[in-house]
Amino acid sequence: MEDELGGESPPVRVHLSNIAVTLKDDGPRIYPTAPQSVPATFILDQVLLERADDGILRLKAGEGKCPRENAARL
Repeated sequence: MEDELGGESPPVRVHLSNIAVTLKDDGPRIYPTAPQSVPATFILDQVLLERADDGILRLKAGEGKCPRENAARL
């Protein structure tokens, strides 16, 4: 049976703005009476998610106030 996934990943640049990420511990508690852990929330104004020719995804700081303005220069 052949592998259906391609061997190479195309380069990608995704500009994200006003992102909220909440991390919650969903692992089993060792002691049932222990208090629940508090979720951690991160708010990101500008983020660039980029995959280069090497196929590795990188999360970088945003490039300015408006991604659309920056995309015109790329």
